[in-house]
Amino acid sequence: MLKHADSTSEGTSASVGIEKPTVSQLVNRYHTIGKRSVRAILDLGVLFFQAHEELKKAEVEEFYRAINLPPKGSTGKKYKAIGSKASLLEAHADLLPNDWTTIYELALLEKDQFDRLVQDSILHSGVTLQAIKDHFRKPNPNTVNHVGGSDTPRPEILAFDFNLVAASRRVAFAKRLKGLFEEFDVDVGEELFSTLGRFIEEGAAGDA
Repeated sequence: MLKHADSTSEGTSASVGIEKPTVSQLVNRYHTIGKRSVRAILDLGVLFFQAHEELKKAEVEEFYRAINLPPKGSTGKKYKAIGSKASLLEAHADLLPNDWTTIYELALLEKDQFDRLVQDSILHSGVTLQAIKDHFRKPNPNTVNHVGGSDTPRPEILAFDFNLVAASRRVAFAKRLKGLFEEFDVDVGEELFSTLGRFIEEGAAGDA
């Protein structure tokens, strides 16, 4: 039995006994907390999806600034994807793992692929992302690293030397390139967007 000091109404200290929890009780608490975490992940997904669907572009950017996240970053993208499949995911909330990256990968699946996980008893609260990938894996050298992506070709990666652009036109080029990524909703990663933004700012400072 554990003991801790507790203050009485008179301000004196009294010893209060706390029964040692059983393994079963701790396991139950673990699963309860996990379910609450899954619920929070789904709620955040709905929130991000709603922001993108119902707010104007300027309002979306204001929302991201207020929560200190980049509008084109991976966090918002993943939560938005989760929110877009909220109905399907919520219908099987008890089977979802307490891991937002795995839930994001599940959100990328087609409904028949998701249903296959349920029917094959692969999906449960303790499932790992690797176990899900293994279930869909086929001997195809052109598979991507997403769940269920066995028939999807690998992404084409293009390399570009920014120094090929004339120095006097690099700021304009960076602005145009950044604008194109935003216009076509291309997620090129936070690092590239930061680099372009910094380059534009440095160019503007040099012109001042």
